[in-house]
Amino acid sequence: MQSPYPFWQQLLGVLLGVPVMALLFGILARSWAIGAQGGTPNNKTVARQRKEVLAMMGAGWIVGFGEVILLHFLHSR
Repeated sequence: MQSPYPFWQQLLGVLLGVPVMALLFGILARSWAIGAQGGTPNNKTVARQRKEVLAMMGAGWIVGFGEVILLHFLHSR
């Protein structure tokens, strides 16, 4: 199965789309923590959320690049 988008568009989508989605998740998680903890979240929550956003971004890049590699280099053989 070939993707309807060219290689450079898929690569650009992975490079820019994953950090945007992780940033949105971070904003929503921080606003939830502010609401749940009544103002300023504590340092443990902030550190944990930072790790979660970075893990989400790393996992998204791994899956995204793996999909691009699979579609363009391995699946056509």
